[in-house]
Order: sequence, then structure tokens, then C-alpha cells
Amino acid sequence: MEKYLFLQKKINRLANRGIMVSNKKSPSDAVNVKITQIGSPIRRKYDQRDTLIGLGLNKMHRVSILKDDPSIRGMINKVKHLVKVESE
Repeated sequence: MEKYLFLQKKINRLANRGIMVSNKKSPSDAVNVKITQIGSPIRRKYDQRDTLIGLGLNKMHRVSILKDDPSIRGMINKVKHLVKVESE
């Protein structure tokens, strides 16, 4: 109970400064990207394997739906030869 009270006080302080805090998603935030793994991580560098795991992929033909943002796009660019990307 104290935890929620602490968070509410923090939100109130931010609101007093003019900073909006909301966990509601606007329609523009609903852009997702669908990623399918089409290549095997066997005989790839460890950083490419770790990137696939970070994307939620580690076996062939697995599908992951993630929020489309610059960090995800950077990860996709790093393993673009191992994944197929479809925007939703």
C-alpha cells in the first residue's frame, strides 16, 4: 500500500511541474512490427545470436511482435539477413 502511495506522490509532483504521466496508449503508439526468423544462428557471431534472443527469437520460424521504435529497428538491421520483417 505504501508503494502505491509513493508512486502517486511522485506522479503528483511531476504533474505540478507540467510533465504528463499516463499509462494509456495513444493510437500512434500502437504501431507494431512482426518479425519472423528465417535464418539459423548456427555459425554466426555471438552478438548476432544475442540480438536474436533480444528480439524474442532463437529458433527457426518463430514469430515475435514488438513495438516499432529505433532500438528495435537497430536490432533488426543487425540481423536483417536472418529475419523477415512485416509491419502491422
